[in-house]
Order: sequence, then structure tokens, then C-alpha cells
Amino acid sequence: MKIFLFSLLFGCLFLINQKTFAQDAAFEVQSRGATNKHFMPIKGDKIDGVNKFSYMFSSLSVYKIKIKHTKKQVIIKILDENENELANNFDQKSKKYKNKLDFRCTKTARYYVQLEEKN
Repeated sequence: MKIFLFSLLFGCLFLINQKTFAQDAAFEVQSRGATNKHFMPIKGDKIDGVNKFSYMFSSLSVYKIKIKHTKKQVIIKILDENENELANNFDQKSKKYKNKLDFRCTKTARYYVQLEEKN
């Protein structure tokens, strides 16, 4: 019973922590390693004052970032340790920002997920 309550509390804190710039928007980051078949949620650390979150990504893993609970267009950017943009969610065909981004990591390092509302 204690394990269940702890898991429930941790899950709630994870969802609350991932709220971002818009009160009705949230996002989730999931990872899948080279030997895993399913994506699992992971937690990042918010950088104070900006809509940027820090993560340790592992090589040979795939990361999926999903925007949830908003109809607004949100720009998702993956930045490396030096804050160079590696990927974003802009779709060249439709000329719109998708509500998700898949990123295949090639180097184990610290990465940043940055979110911006599209004006």
C-alpha cells in the first residue's frame, strides 16, 4: 500500500512539474532504449525563468516529446550542451508545427528541451 501511495504521489508531482508557459498546456518526454519495446516517461529539471528543461539523454535511445492539452501551436526544440539546436517539430510539408517530436540520440550527454508558443 505504501509503494502504491508513493508511486501515485511521484506520478502527480511529475505531471505538475511538467506544466509549462501556458496554464492549459503540458508536455511529456518519453524514452525508449535500444533494447526496449515500449516508451517510458522520464523527468527533466526546469531551468528557472525560461521554458527550458534539462535532460540526460543516452546514445542509441529514442526520445518522444508530446505537447498535450492545448490547441495552440508550440515550438519544440532539442538543444545540445552548448545550446545549439539539433531538432525541432516544424513539418516542412504542412508548414506547421506538430504537437510531437521524435529524437534519436547519438551521444550520451545533457540536452535541453525548449518550448515556445507560436505567435
